[in-house]
Amino acid sequence: MAVLLGSAVWQSTRDVPLGSDPVKITAVQSEVADIDNYIELSKLASGEQPADIILWPEYALPFELRKDVRASRKLFQFAETMGAYVVLGTHSAAPDEGWRNTAMTVDARGFVGEHYKNHTVHFFDDGVPGTESNAVATAHGKVGTAICFDCDYQDVIRRMTADGAEFFAIPSMDAIHWGEQEHYQHAELFRHRAAENGRWLAVAATSGVTQILDPNGKRVKSIPIIEEGALSGEIGRVTELTLYTRIGWLFPWVVMVAGALWMIVLFLQGLVERFTKGSPERLHRGSSPGDSVGPS
Repeated sequence: MAVLLGSAVWQSTRDVPLGSDPVKITAVQSEVADIDNYIELSKLASGEQPADIILWPEYALPFELRKDVRASRKLFQFAETMGAYVVLGTHSAAPDEGWRNTAMTVDARGFVGEHYKNHTVHFFDDGVPGTESNAVATAHGKVGTAICFDCDYQDVIRRMTADGAEFFAIPSMDAIHWGEQEHYQHAELFRHRAAENGRWLAVAATSGVTQILDPNGKRVKSIPIIEEGALSGEIGRVTELTLYTRIGWLFPWVVMVAGALWMIVLFLQGLVERFTKGSPERLHRGSSPGDSVGPS
């Protein structure tokens, strides 16, 4: 326990190097789901440091983007002007009736890749769940684009990392009417996913916490909750896989298997003792009526 606690303290205090080819990212925080609003905030934040990737929140464009020619063209032109990829939350048509909550990646050429939210929120209509969790290839490496509630679970981030994701750009929706503790509680879950898989994460949330996390889960940069704005920063690209990414969360399974084996061993030991030493009932049944008990 001392070693584990010491390791946790050491990891939380040390800075993780960005590496030789960091990715410049701008993440926007706003409740106003309007393309012009997001473009304006992105340009203001990227003025001093042009971004490689611009990240907008979940439901930034809450309609089927592929079917909206005007919005699509404006988005492609914006990506060309900025010389960047844009990752944003939107809708896509489902194979059957319905729609899917989508993290769309675009550049000046058009649609580059998309991820359908696997873990849709069960409290309201959040679309038809997706089933795949693949990374998106860009000129800056493979990026994972998990969505909000996907990161409350461990599987989506882990599968994307195993698929080659070198860093993550995550659209999220944290409603403005949430309490302060709800915003910060949700923000903590992204830290777990970063540390489990050893990846840099950038999160754009509608009203916070918009943040950049290093591979130890340390919050490097963030925007205060509720405030509208954007942050710019750099994130590193990582290709190594952690033990967790390779084999998963084995601790509870190891404990259960060890406990089951221990119970089997104890049961077998009891049987052996019973048949080798004999029980008091067997000894009593084996004595004859004439046997004397106690001193004569």
